[in-house]
Amino acid sequence: MAKLLKLVCFSLLALTVVGCGRKEAQTAACIANMKQLQTAAELYVTQKGKQNSTPTLKDLCGGPDKFIKVDLTCPKDGSHYQISRGVDGFEIKCGSGDPEHVLP
Repeated sequence: MAKLLKLVCFSLLALTVVGCGRKEAQTAACIANMKQLQTAAELYVTQKGKQNSTPTLKDLCGGPDKFIKVDLTCPKDGSHYQISRGVDGFEIKCGSGDPEHVLP
């Protein structure tokens, strides 16, 4: 009985640690995606000569002729990113609503 209790406690602890690691990894991947989108948006307006426009995700992602070849979504829940113009360039926001999924 004591061995079974130890095994259950160890299993719960392991699942908790794995769960925490997954959340941190998803946050880091989401922030990396947003940085890629921010850079791609800057390249888009510079190379396409569209300084006054705000590119969409379709302009930047998901094809061989795009700046980012694959579609980027938040790894937490697959939500899409929003691109808008800010005072100092483009602002990218995660659609998941997670308060940790923000650019520094």
